[in-house]
Formats: sequence, structure tokens, C-alpha cells
Amino acid sequence: VLASAAQELGSEGQGMLFDRSVDDLMLQLEAGERFEALLERLEPHLERHAFEPGAVILAAGAAAPGVWLVVSGRAEENARNADGTTTRQRSLGPGDVAGSSHPDRAPAARHDLVAQEGCLMALLRSETLRQLEASAPLEALAFYTQFAPLLQSGTRAES
Repeated sequence: VLASAAQELGSEGQGMLFDRSVDDLMLQLEAGERFEALLERLEPHLERHAFEPGAVILAAGAAAPGVWLVVSGRAEENARNADGTTTRQRSLGPGDVAGSSHPDRAPAARHDLVAQEGCLMALLRSETLRQLEASAPLEALAFYTQFAPLLQSGTRAES
């Protein structure tokens, strides 16, 4: 597909396609660096949990204890179908989040959050985040700056 598109674009279009790919890669690398820096900054306030493949991290219908951050590995959000099968809704990798920063205001998880492969997750409990807002507002601000759009959208952050 890419070779076909490159032929249609010609040499000028190929250069633009290459530049765009490099730009996208740089954005991903920068996002990864910001995530790593945030993890380091929040480390004293995070609970680390390791999950084996197939382990349910957050069950559908359960209230999230806070925000789950994927540190390494992969997880997926699965909807349960009436016939007992599941349908993947989204995949999560390092830097992605699930759960809620304020579960008292959020609905229960809509789907199961399941470790797709061995997963290391960091949990920032809602009450810990509220304590950070009061005692360490710069750490709370760093968290919200990076994840507020995801937490508000409901499509990326709310499980």
C-alpha cells in the first residue's frame, strides 16, 4: 500500500510522506519521554501492579479506584457480548491510561480491562490525587496537563 501510494505521489510527494512519518515518530518519542518524566515525578504516589496475560485489571461494572497508567506491556478493553464472547474496544500500551481521576463522578467501567500480555501498571488512586492537589499542586498539575484531555474524553481514559 505504501509503495503504491509513494509511486502515485512522485518524488516530491515521497519526500513529504517521509517528512510526515519522521514528524509523527518524533511526536511519539516526545510523548514517551513526557510520560517517563511524569512517572518519575509521581513515583512516590503510585502503586505498581504486575498482571499476567489474561488477568482482569478492572472488571466491567466496577468502580475504578483511580487512574491506571500502562508502564509496560499491553492491555485491552473488551466488551462482553450477549453470547458470552468478547469484542476488543481498544488496545492500550505504555503511556495510555484507563480508569477515572474522580470515580465518585464517573460511571462504572463499561468494559473489562484485561492484560493482553504481561503488564506493569501504575495506579494513582483518586484519594492520592486529591491529596496531591492540596499538598503538591505542581505534581497534580503535571498529571492533569498530560492526561486531562484523555480523562475528559471518555473514549481513551474511561474504561
